[in-house]
Amino acid sequence: MNKTLLVEIRTEELPPAQVWNLADAFPDMLLAELQKADFADKNSRRAPNKKFAAPRRFAALLENIKSESPEKEIFRRGPQTAACRDANGAPTKALTGFMQSVGATCENDLIETEEKGKKYVAWKGVQPGKKLADELAEIVGRVLLNISAPRLMRWGENDFKFIRPIRGVLLLHGKTHIGGKIMGTAATKTTKGHPVLSAGEIEIKDSEKYEEIMKENFVIADIDGRQKIIDEESKKIVGKQFPEGALIYNEYSSGKYEPAIKGCGNINAELAREIAAMCEYPKIYVGEMDKDFLSLPNRCVVMCMQKHQRFVPVLEKWGSGLLTKYLIISDNQPKTPNDMRRGYNTVLRARLQDIKFYYEEDKKISLAVCVEKLKSIIFHKKLGNQYDRINRVCQIAAAISLTERTTASEKDIKEAAEKILAPLSTQMVGEYPELQDYMAIQYFSANKYFQVISRLYDLEKIIGMFGADEKATGSKDPHGLRRCANNLIESLSEGVWILGKITGVRKLIAAAVESFNGKIADVRDEVYDFIMERAKFSLARADANIGDSVFSQKPDSLLYIQEKMIALHIFLTGQMEESASLIAANKRINNIFRKSEVNPDELPAPDESLFSEDAERVLWKTVLELKKETHSHLAKNGAVQNYEKAKENYTAALQTMAKAAAPTDAFFDKVLVNAPDQKIRQNRFALLRELRELLNCVADISKLAA
Repeated sequence: MNKTLLVEIRTEELPPAQVWNLADAFPDMLLAELQKADFADKNSRRAPNKKFAAPRRFAALLENIKSESPEKEIFRRGPQTAACRDANGAPTKALTGFMQSVGATCENDLIETEEKGKKYVAWKGVQPGKKLADELAEIVGRVLLNISAPRLMRWGENDFKFIRPIRGVLLLHGKTHIGGKIMGTAATKTTKGHPVLSAGEIEIKDSEKYEEIMKENFVIADIDGRQKIIDEESKKIVGKQFPEGALIYNEYSSGKYEPAIKGCGNINAELAREIAAMCEYPKIYVGEMDKDFLSLPNRCVVMCMQKHQRFVPVLEKWGSGLLTKYLIISDNQPKTPNDMRRGYNTVLRARLQDIKFYYEEDKKISLAVCVEKLKSIIFHKKLGNQYDRINRVCQIAAAISLTERTTASEKDIKEAAEKILAPLSTQMVGEYPELQDYMAIQYFSANKYFQVISRLYDLEKIIGMFGADEKATGSKDPHGLRRCANNLIESLSEGVWILGKITGVRKLIAAAVESFNGKIADVRDEVYDFIMERAKFSLARADANIGDSVFSQKPDSLLYIQEKMIALHIFLTGQMEESASLIAANKRINNIFRKSEVNPDELPAPDESLFSEDAERVLWKTVLELKKETHSHLAKNGAVQNYEKAKENYTAALQTMAKAAAPTDAFFDKVLVNAPDQKIRQNRFALLRELRELLNCVADISKLAA
């Protein structure tokens, strides 16, 4: 009989990131294992829109799980019939061994089968179904062993490992409790509620009542539900208890080096996720800090509040400073909340006093002293110290002619390069590395080249770490290279590098590699691929085929990438017949070249005197005319002032290209490309090469085929 299965695993406190991972992974992995064991089928599913995970537990609620797997027919083929008897008619070892392997007691248990004209002995049997109650504990244990995490723990005398020691197991199929041991912990009929607000063991008699019963015992089991409560209740409290116009502080990266403070109605998503993973029954209170701390830079106060205490800062109004009041999300509901508030305020005061001390002491130190200290801070054992990076970035800036194309002098560039890195030697950035760029502005003031030079530091770091064989792999990225690449991609795609003439990605990479003066391997190609993979993920995630078509041409500029993709979408949807025809033609041309032994790029230009069919003459004339027209559209994107018209220019080029559809179809209908005569065949190959160049004027449209 199919019923809802509940599997709850209680642990010691889990890392917040792993709470979210388990909420997603555990139910899906368990369902997959149950399907393999025939306890689940296509009608089985995890409870919709539910992710049961909390700091000290995670669970799977799976619908339509069978109490017993069905019987299975088993067929085993044995040796050939001719090999079953020896010359005296006695059974051979091949026969007796096969009978033993299938449990046959006599030859009458066997049958004869024929495959491909040969006769074999065989055995048919029935494997009885298995009971879920007998198999579930082993299945769950296998799932837990297959869950990966950065660090796993061993506890007691056990040989196995898990994220945290397991302290309780509940297995409930409908209203039936199932026993067994999972990682050394015996399943029971009870669970526990909130460690402070709930007391004693809780018996759950129906798996479908799990969420309801846990809520009665002060556990919001669904982590998405907890995050929603945090968001909604926070907004309500700000609306009721704070001055009119107050807004929850929500910082995001704007790509610019001003304080990126924006007010909005929601808690920062990353902070809200972390808080939701750290509490089971969130309750929101209002705390208050000393007014004196508002004289500190906003982001220093915010970083302290969020990183150490997970408090939620509140802005006085849009674009203004912080209020002294802030939000506390507690995993408790004390009878005397004022005492709790005072405790939190005291802890925050101590933290902010440290911040104030760092800030005041750092302000006493000059830029020159901070820069000198960089010589004693190691960047990487293979790459030297932080001061060496200043010289490298200045060298990169010179190589891309930064000073030649702007009013920046070498002095301007070096000053920006020094100011960006100087905070690394300060106490504030030692405590909060994330504030490096922000504190550069607070301590030393910015010049207008900060953004460009900061991006050069991102590039220099990527190059250096790749050269030191410290690449980002899989889920591991200890040096934040993906973040550096994302920063670089954002600036390149938004035109930050437009300082007269756009610098190509390959030129930037080459300049950065050369700045290491031969101390690292040549990693140009690897870094280009890494940056472009990140760019493709960042800019083209909405449509993989369109992303492939653009990035397969290995662009040297990320400017206008999004405009190209929009134009391609318009081309596909607005000119469906022509686009389908040309996409198929482009794919066909690629296949022709792939199968031939001729390199089309080495062929001379098409010779009109060798055209023998009207269709090829018409196509060649069309290609020549349309190439001029498409080139005129695309040339308009060379000037910065036409940035806003890039989409229209690409769209116009594709619409022009679409005029080649009818002549192309006629060519393939009437002309034999692989003509017997070698000269004619190669001339037609050359024509197709020119056609392909036209078709790919914006992107490789063969990649647009589904």
